[in-house]
Amino acid sequence: MLLPRQQTKLARGALAGCIAADRRPRRAKAERFLRDVLRTGPMQATAVQRQARAFGISDKTLRRASKDLGVKIEKARFRVWPVA
Repeated sequence: MLLPRQQTKLARGALAGCIAADRRPRRAKAERFLRDVLRTGPMQATAVQRQARAFGISDKTLRRASKDLGVKIEKARFRVWPVA
């Protein structure tokens, strides 16, 4: 028999797995978006963010996806998202 604290911890762990699984498709969508958008070359970060928002991708998810893909943000004259 589990004590109340153990039950709560077990329930939180199970729920966290469900929430994480729900987030993976969002990041995968953002990764596909970045690959498609950056296929032609570097772009201004603001343009990429604007297009991502139009597709329902949040800035935070976009940042995480860019980190996963190894996309670098460089500062030259403008902030750009070069193809990784």
